[in-house]
Amino acid sequence: EHQSNGSIFVALASHALELCEASYGTASLEYAVALVNLGNAYGSVGPGNAESQKQLLESAMAIVEHQSNGIPFEYFPMLQKMFQGLAHALHILGADSEVQIDMLLHCQRISEEAYGQTDPQSMVMLGDIYVRIGMLQYGRDLYLQALDIYVALYGPDYPQVVFLLMKIGVAHGKLGDFMQKRTILEEALRRALHVFGSEHTEVGLALANLGSASMDVGRRADAVCFWWRAYCILKGEEDRDAVTVGELLDEARDCEKAALGTWLLHSALCEKPMKAGLGGQLLRAALAG
Repeated sequence: EHQSNGSIFVALASHALELCEASYGTASLEYAVALVNLGNAYGSVGPGNAESQKQLLESAMAIVEHQSNGIPFEYFPMLQKMFQGLAHALHILGADSEVQIDMLLHCQRISEEAYGQTDPQSMVMLGDIYVRIGMLQYGRDLYLQALDIYVALYGPDYPQVVFLLMKIGVAHGKLGDFMQKRTILEEALRRALHVFGSEHTEVGLALANLGSASMDVGRRADAVCFWWRAYCILKGEEDRDAVTVGELLDEARDCEKAALGTWLLHSALCEKPMKAGLGGQLLRAALAG
């Protein structure tokens, strides 16, 4: 469903680009907006379209750079989307982290100039980069600042709050604070259940992460239960969207133990046979732990 929606967005954005070209020409800011929308539509389809996303957004940037009279205020949201999309595409394509950070800092400056506050989405993306390059505390602190902004703007039930709580919990675990990781992920699960309902993918990801957190603090039986509940939800998503459980767990950004636990439960309790009984042995050891 996600991929089909992305294809629809690409088709609509392509048509909009044609209309803007006919109505305003290829040097106009309206055309740049259409390029940004099409580029980010390609980005929403999947990582295989990152090069197309990058090329379209760079074309939009070239138009922006040639505006001799400056950029009117109403086009600032387009600039933010352009820099965020470029940072995303550059990450997928393996560009240097400093280049991605530079794109997002541009976005931050635009937000501060236009709205007098930092853009929380760019802050989250910066946090992701810093966590990836090992600056864990700095990345975690950016997540916390973004969380405060989202709660202040939209309230505690905003979906991005759930995603951020998961990121913050995982970051605490990477910093070695496993009890805090578990506490925050429990809150993320409560919020996810309230916001999305019990069968949503984000609930499955929260459960998978909570399984990892439970294993970190020695609560193996809890981990098994969380992983099994995660598997049941994510397996349903796999059936509907042809996305593998592993790919979904990768999005949790703390998937090693969660993926192992889900694999064990899949082997021991579902249709796939266990390899030499290993899955059953490990499962029994976890339950006995």
